[in-house]
Amino acid sequence: VCRFYRRPEAGLDSHFYSASTAECQAVIAQFSAAWIYESGDVFNVDLPDPASGACTPGGSAVYRLYNNHADLNHRYTTSLSVRTEMLNAGWIAEGYGPMAVAMCAPPQ
Repeated sequence: VCRFYRRPEAGLDSHFYSASTAECQAVIAQFSAAWIYESGDVFNVDLPDPASGACTPGGSAVYRLYNNHADLNHRYTTSLSVRTEMLNAGWIAEGYGPMAVAMCAPPQ
C-alpha cells in the first residue's frame, strides 16, 4: 500500500492510501502538486478483483470513501453499515466492482 499526505499549502491535513500500484503512479503523475508521496510500502493487503470487487476467500473488503469537499478527506472501513451511513451522508465510494471495494484485508 502506498501512502500520500495532502500538502499543507493545499490547505488540507489528510492521508490517502491505495493498494493499486497503477493508482499510486497516477496520483504521483497527476497530483504531485497536491499530494506528497510518503511511501510505497506502508502495509500489505490484496487488491480485489477489478470487475467484481471480490476479495480472495477469507479476505475482508476495505471500503474507501471521500467527502469531495474543500477540506477533502478519505475514510476507510470494513463495515458495510458504516459504508452505507457514509454514502447516505453524501460521501463517495472509490474502488472496484459494484460495491467499490478499495482493498482486501488478508484473512486473520
